[in-house]
Amino acid sequence: MRRRDYGSGGLRKRGNSWQATLWLPRDSDTQKRARKTFTAATKKEALERRSAYQRRLEHGLDVVGAESRLGEYFERWLREHAARSVSARTLVGYEQTGRVFVASIGSVRLSDLRTPHIEKALAAYLRSGASNRTAAKHLTILGAALGRAVVLKLITHNPATAVTKPRAVRREMRVLDMETLAAILDACDDPDFGRLINLAVHTGLRAGELLGLRWSDISWEHALLQVKRARNQFAESGFAEPKTAAGRRAIALSPREIAILREHRAAQSERRLSLGPAWPDQWLVFPRPDGHPESVSTLARKWSALCGRVGVADVRFHDLRHTSATIALVSGVHPKIVQERLGHSTIGVTLDTYSHVLPSMQEDAAHRIGAAMSVLDDPDRRPRASSE
Repeated sequence: MRRRDYGSGGLRKRGNSWQATLWLPRDSDTQKRARKTFTAATKKEALERRSAYQRRLEHGLDVVGAESRLGEYFERWLREHAARSVSARTLVGYEQTGRVFVASIGSVRLSDLRTPHIEKALAAYLRSGASNRTAAKHLTILGAALGRAVVLKLITHNPATAVTKPRAVRREMRVLDMETLAAILDACDDPDFGRLINLAVHTGLRAGELLGLRWSDISWEHALLQVKRARNQFAESGFAEPKTAAGRRAIALSPREIAILREHRAAQSERRLSLGPAWPDQWLVFPRPDGHPESVSTLARKWSALCGRVGVADVRFHDLRHTSATIALVSGVHPKIVQERLGHSTIGVTLDTYSHVLPSMQEDAAHRIGAAMSVLDDPDRRPRASSE
């Protein structure tokens, strides 16, 4: 019998297709050889597939894993890697990437996946009406999954890195003036919600952070509020700790906010007494009327309905955070303090996000420097050099 050396193989035509074969290295346990068959529509394609497979073998790649379909691999990556490294809420976003983006090319084998496959899927996704920002996010997630495939030696390179990300159009933030804010508060017929809005503007807390506050997080003596958790419906407990060290922070409260919180606690205590044992022992500052955790989506709907009654359109609850930061910066609060109150990881994030405030700060700085230097123009106030 002809010797079947590793790397040897044959080529034949079967019907309308071509088959190239390749003898594989001996199995370490059985010492038997196996043969791999590559079927394609043309002779050239069959030989190319065999050569590519052989190159992966020679580079020490996991050729069995590389034969997996992209969709299968992505699901495995979610379970075995992403689930251990990201929050439950983030994982839900990753799963959405699998459903709406990866699925269109999920049948392509990892070994056959090329940059044009991803570019075609991206173009189709954008044509379906997806925003550039969302498409770019899905591309980043797919790139992370394929980057892991490179580490696992399933593929030699990451084909997503050569894809140009769609340029995200930054959504214009809305900053409420005091007149509009007063109109919204006047129209609010829910005292608890009104107090929550007040605290949101004063502290710049996110919706989830406000809904995660407990009374034990407030130091009445030091007028401080500790951010330790945020409402997260995807977490098992319904709450999640801040993702970064900067997110876990202390925020100083003004006497006005302390007074509002005391009023709020008194009103809540009466409600808790009236409900008795039905009130849960979670001690949330802003729960539902029955004491159970409120959801961020419900809060957003209440805010939208309130703005609608006032005639204010296209203002998100998150814009109260932007309003808080803008008020602070315009009032002369140092950007570093604003960064700490917002929980930004770096001051660069704060300055980039609120760059619209910088021109007015520049103007104020010019006036202050000019006022300080005006002494040079007044002979009576002009400092004189010492004679010593």
